[in-house]
This record gives sequence, C-alpha cells and structure tokens, in this order.
Amino acid sequence: MAAKNRSVRRSRRFAAAGLVALALPACGGKLDWAAAPSDAEDASPPGAAVGSDGGTLPEPEFPLGTFALCARGMLNEGEFMSRAFVEDGGVLTVTRSGNQLDVRYVNTYGEKSAFEFEATSNSLATIVRPQEPVLGYVSECVEDLGAIDLYPAELTISAGALTYDADTVFLTLGGTLTDTDTTPCGLRSAPAEHWLTCERSESAVPSSSPPARARANDSTSRFALGDYACTSQIETFLHDGGTTMYMGSGDDGTLTLSQSGAEIIATYGGDRFFGGTMNFALTTATSAQAESSGSPSLTCEVVPGDTKFPLSQGWSGTLTLVEDTLFLSFSGTMGANSQCSGTKKMGSVMCTKL
Repeated sequence: MAAKNRSVRRSRRFAAAGLVALALPACGGKLDWAAAPSDAEDASPPGAAVGSDGGTLPEPEFPLGTFALCARGMLNEGEFMSRAFVEDGGVLTVTRSGNQLDVRYVNTYGEKSAFEFEATSNSLATIVRPQEPVLGYVSECVEDLGAIDLYPAELTISAGALTYDADTVFLTLGGTLTDTDTTPCGLRSAPAEHWLTCERSESAVPSSSPPARARANDSTSRFALGDYACTSQIETFLHDGGTTMYMGSGDDGTLTLSQSGAEIIATYGGDRFFGGTMNFALTTATSAQAESSGSPSLTCEVVPGDTKFPLSQGWSGTLTLVEDTLFLSFSGTMGANSQCSGTKKMGSVMCTKL
C-alpha cells in the first residue's frame, strides 16, 4: 500500500486535551450533513469475503437496526476546521434491500444524512455509488489585519466503509474537502477523513440478530505490515447523576502492524491519550474485528492525570482500510480499575503508511 503524497502530521486544532467538545452550529447556522445518494452508476465493491477454507462465505448478514449513541469526527491537513464531538442524541439506522444497505443518520439537530452501501461480509459494507457532496464543513481564511473568517465547505466522497463489531457500527469515509464557493483566500481543497461511531443502546432494539463472526484466510489480507504515522480523535463522555461531561482529545502517534496467521496485531504508541497492543481477527481482505485478547488504554480526561487505563473487556473495534488510509475505530467503557470507571470512550485513529 503506497503512502499518501502528503504530510502525515496534521493539525490538532480539533481537540486540545481538556476542552469540552460542543457541537455548535458553524457560521451561525446548523451543520447540514445531508448526503442523499445520487443516480450515478454503481461502482464495483471489493471482492466477496473468503472463508478460512478458501471458499466464498455465505450471503452476508450485516446487522440491521437502530444505533443511538454516537460520536463523529473529521480530520484534514488543509485550512479546513478539523473537529470531533459526541452526538448523544444522534441516531443511525441500517436497513437492507438485498445486499444493499440503506444507512440513515439523524444528528443532534435533527438533520439527516443518507448513504448507500453494499454488504460484502457479515461485518463489512462498502459504498457502491457516488454520493452527493456532504455539506456542513468549514474553512478558515486569514484576511487583512489577521482577521480569521469562516466559509462553508463540502466533502466529496471517494471511498467509504461500514463495519460492525459487538453492537457497534463504524462508518469511515475518505474524500476531498473543497470550499463551496471561491473565498478571499481562493478556492481551496484538501484530502480529508471522516468517521462516525454509533452503539446500539438498550432501547434500540435490533431488527436482526448479530451474525456469527466470519473469518478470512490469512493470505487474503491487504493490510501492509510495518509502521504507520497516525493521528487520533477521541471523545469522552460521562453521565454522573445530574451532570454530563463531554471532553475531546487527540494526538499524533505511531502504529505498528504485524500478523500471526489470520490475526493482525496492532501496537500503538507515542500518543498522550491512547495506546496499547490490540489483536484483530481478519474478516475480509480490508477489515478486521477486535479480539478479546488485548485492549487499548486511555487517559481518563474527566479527572486529572496522565495515566492510561485499559478499556473494559467488552470493548468493540475494527481495523478498516479505506483507499490508503487505515482507520482503527473503537468504542468502550473505562474499566473498574481506572480512576474513571464507567466513562465512555469513542474515537478513531487515522493512519498512513510510512
């Protein structure tokens, strides 16, 4: 896998440690994440998942239903505002028509997004047709006397994946951010990555049973082994009595991938807020699900201190390759031995090969 022809150290304007992550409207208006599917021709998805015996897996049974506890973020290295925040009131719904999945997301403001995917395994679906540009992004322009003005921007999606693990769905997108109109700083564009993570809550009853885990043949893997340069976006939230705390954090780090049979071992370090060794089982050539052995460790954020504590054993996560960006997506609760037991963590580590 070739590295992107761009710097791998990105701006961290989106999340200084200890800042409350507020989902505020941009430029005085609400964020518009409406992305209705177009009528363009379908693109061919990656090949069907291959079982451990080398045969094609049965018809995909990607989980359907409603997922009602969400966080999302966007990362770029241009003049566009990277951001990540909790969407405690967000709702994502996955329905099926044949192998095609209709994914609908309603954010905290009631605004709607729509995407179409094709299931290629029990835990992976890929975008199969071009989407309309996603609105609601913001660029910065430094004008006379150092004044910074904000201008609307949009994301043109070039690739995307929807993955599943342990009652959690992870939506990851890659594309190009562009100013909606020409600004005093010109008409600018930059590569960008977007992620959305949603958990199934107790009140969100599934419309299908969780599928049995599929396993891919180790020889099918398209994950390049070795070192990656990464940036994390992490959302922290805690409901404590009548108080709700939302915190955002993130840093740069290095991810090292190795492989043992059909298992990918991911070791991440150098990040102040997130790290550890995690094991993922290959499910397709470009996706893997978290195993119970190994767990990431994170700082609490809701209490002072730089010590990292592991997530509880029931954490969920996936490794996903979207074009040449590797997403390590995760969701879980801080364990009983931490200083912040019960605190929720959701986020994504976005990486490019060194």
